[in-house]
Amino acid sequence: MVNPAWLFVLAAIIAVFGILAAFKNLMAYVKQKIEANEEISMQSLQKKQGQFFVKVALSESVPLILIVFGFISMDSSKDQHIFIPLLLVLAVLIFALFQVVNIRRNTLGFGETSTELKNIVNTLCFLGGALMSAIPIISIVALVIM
Repeated sequence: MVNPAWLFVLAAIIAVFGILAAFKNLMAYVKQKIEANEEISMQSLQKKQGQFFVKVALSESVPLILIVFGFISMDSSKDQHIFIPLLLVLAVLIFALFQVVNIRRNTLGFGETSTELKNIVNTLCFLGGALMSAIPIISIVALVIM
């Protein structure tokens, strides 16, 4: 039987990289609008945000199944080694958050930007970071209670 700790690691990796790809796509669209000097508002981004949320939902479907199987296969009588899986999940989480910061820096790195544009980019980055952090945090909690 597979150690359930590795199911949580796999869930975190799949979720983070799937959501990161969707987030990069959304921010590339925003960056393209900035470079073209087009007007950007939350209303003009609604369609792209909707597509982003659909991609996030699809990216989280398999990890959620893996987490359920991980919880089902937990056995408190076994001596589980969770140190390496915990480090891997933390590394994936830190990598994702660094990517969000880097994407934010690259998006806003074009000369003067308005306060409204900075607020929009910051909001999208906080949203992306929170969505990317959800499954790894669940995995960390699951690993700790093993």
